[in-house]
Amino acid sequence: DFFLSANVFRINIEDPIVYYTLNAVESYGNYGHTGSEGFEVTARLKKDWGYSDFTYSYYSAQNNGVAFYSAGAGSDSLPAFAPHKLTLNASLKLSNDFSVNPSAVYYDGRRGYYAMDPADVTYPFTHYTRKFDDLLLANLNFALKNLAGGRLELGLGVFDIFNSGYSY
Repeated sequence: DFFLSANVFRINIEDPIVYYTLNAVESYGNYGHTGSEGFEVTARLKKDWGYSDFTYSYYSAQNNGVAFYSAGAGSDSLPAFAPHKLTLNASLKLSNDFSVNPSAVYYDGRRGYYAMDPADVTYPFTHYTRKFDDLLLANLNFALKNLAGGRLELGLGVFDIFNSGYSY
């Protein structure tokens, strides 16, 4: 009924392939080295009423030598990735054939690009980064099963209930 797992990681990448555009031309190249380390803990509960999954994860950038992956001075994260993330997925059976399925993801303030110096046309390019606000992305889905003799399931969902404006 209850399951707990943990994962610890350290990743080092030599010569990562980096995609970029310069003067509207798409390019790829291998640049330096980068890495990350962190951990994740997951708790799962499954009962007759349904299930719930809760996950917490943490990471930090390590030995980042790729200017494209810099999230700004003093940052120990990579652009677009939240150093702390919480997730919740659940399914609540209201009957044998009907369930309510909420999900939510909380992102600690991610860092990312908001501008690039257009006059800088040599590597490493000058990118301007900033920390974006913490964000809660919540969704709600309803599922009706066993329609058409068990061959059909109907779902209705609402994505980003709180209109967080999440952007990948």
